[in-house]
Amino acid sequence: MVLCYENWNNRLFKYFFNENMAYQEVIIYADAEVITRVGSPEGDVSAFLDTIKSWSGYTNRKSFCQRALSTYRAWENNPEKFSEPPYFAYLVFLIYAGTIEDQEGRSYYRKLNTLLDDLERDNHSPPSFNRMETLWEDLDRWTTQTCKGRIGKFTKVESHFVHVSNPISQSLLSEEDRKKLPNIFSWAAMSPDTLPLEEEVRRAMVDYNGPGGLSARIRRLLEKVGKNRSALSENENAAYILMMRLVFSDLVNWDGNKPLDLQGGLSSRVWICIREKGIFTSTGVRVRLQGDKYCSFYDIDRLSLKVGDQEIDLSCEGSPGHIGWSKRVNICRNNNKKMLDTLEFPSIWSEGATFIGDNGEFLARLRGGDIHIFRDGSVWSFDETWVEVNRLEKNHRLLIACRAEVSRNVEKWGRSCCRAFKERQILQSLTGWIFYEVDGVEKGNEDISGLSIPDFATSRLEGGLKLKDKNRHIKKYLQGGLPVLVLEGGDGDEVGVLRTENGDLVLQKMPGEGDRWLLPQDIPVGTLLRIEIGRYDEDGMFRKVAYSHTITVEPIKIKKTIHSVWRDSIGEVVDDKANNRPVINGYSIREAQERVD
Repeated sequence: MVLCYENWNNRLFKYFFNENMAYQEVIIYADAEVITRVGSPEGDVSAFLDTIKSWSGYTNRKSFCQRALSTYRAWENNPEKFSEPPYFAYLVFLIYAGTIEDQEGRSYYRKLNTLLDDLERDNHSPPSFNRMETLWEDLDRWTTQTCKGRIGKFTKVESHFVHVSNPISQSLLSEEDRKKLPNIFSWAAMSPDTLPLEEEVRRAMVDYNGPGGLSARIRRLLEKVGKNRSALSENENAAYILMMRLVFSDLVNWDGNKPLDLQGGLSSRVWICIREKGIFTSTGVRVRLQGDKYCSFYDIDRLSLKVGDQEIDLSCEGSPGHIGWSKRVNICRNNNKKMLDTLEFPSIWSEGATFIGDNGEFLARLRGGDIHIFRDGSVWSFDETWVEVNRLEKNHRLLIACRAEVSRNVEKWGRSCCRAFKERQILQSLTGWIFYEVDGVEKGNEDISGLSIPDFATSRLEGGLKLKDKNRHIKKYLQGGLPVLVLEGGDGDEVGVLRTENGDLVLQKMPGEGDRWLLPQDIPVGTLLRIEIGRYDEDGMFRKVAYSHTITVEPIKIKKTIHSVWRDSIGEVVDDKANNRPVINGYSIREAQERVD
């Protein structure tokens, strides 16, 4: 049996979009191996290319893109005739061109034109290539709106890489590589709540050598970025940025699970927390540990800090009101405890420090450097004025601590790239460090370590009363405990939209809180909802700037059977109050055999 165009289209679409991919962000990575696997045993990648190029479609025109457009119009005019978008094989062809590796470093257009046997066009786009946007937009609309994500969802995210961003964004990170990302997140002790620097993520993707490491193809690109990013071709730079956008999206949606038995790596991060002097408070510089939501900090045996030749005994407990965070770390001396103050060990500001527990099995790292960045502690409901974060964020009030040696460059950046920038006279006993308060960061500086801003925006849902769902790609919340929608790395002019079965609702932005939106209290319950962030064009078209979220809200109901239970700090039911862990007593509410608490 020879596969015709319709056979290829049907097989490819069902390979990428099916019930197993329900509500997941689908990446259409289609290299020669994937295409051959889909066509086996009847056809391989060569047969696929020949079939797509030779198929006349619904027009007599010879142009590849014009034939693709005519196929789309047939679908648009008579969708009942088709079970899936009939133009999908054309998009796979475009993606395949982006997966081709060669030693010449050819541009995307040159590789595509070579496949189309149009060598004279060289680095120029094929006729009507710009109109392929219509097909990508339709695939987004059909999978997310018409099918409501039940077979997976494709998101067309806006990029300044015009036209080529769509195929290139699909041509680097395979589904196999994507499944390995949680291993790297866990190994590097990353958290969805405090996003790391882009460079930190890149290094972790390169350095991780445990089970489930990334493919050599991706590692080569990441290493090239690290050596000299300016030497990247336009295609390589586009592929890198678009891949990292997806990586960060997967990080903010990561649930903290460790899918493989990881050896080594960090268990937690350590953050400096500053409490400024007030009427009833004194100035203090403490530290807190942050791990994933499963890290309670109550099981750590003999935590210690090594500073130079000193080894200092510490104690650490979980913070019941802040999942994944510890209370402030204490020093243990002569059976007495006092809070660890980093002003007593000023070298760790620049050199960093390692916290070790459980005979070396628990490792936490306080990052040193020339610059430390802090956000308002009220974001986490902490009583500290400032809590350290990884990176700059636009539209937020920040505190920046820098070594005196780099202060001139920081001042130059701050006065030209921030709406408000002033020096602060705090922690003057910390010799050699200068503090600045900034607001309205408009641009980062790639030449100053720590002051870079990502080339893309990332959205996440923060807080709320989250419930378990059979499909981990659906976020389920309890009515009355809704999360806040947060955008990091945006430009400030984006809008949040809640899409429901009864229409779309533009979300209300929280005043003075940067890019944060409230979900309405009368939100529909018991149905799938989609949350998106983007901009409306003059023609009314909504352009997404980040990946979307699928949620459902469960109503609060009084059920028939109620019994008392104890839960720990992450909401898990416990049989007793052993190990002196903080627990809370409440009620588990059931009806028949269905659990709804």
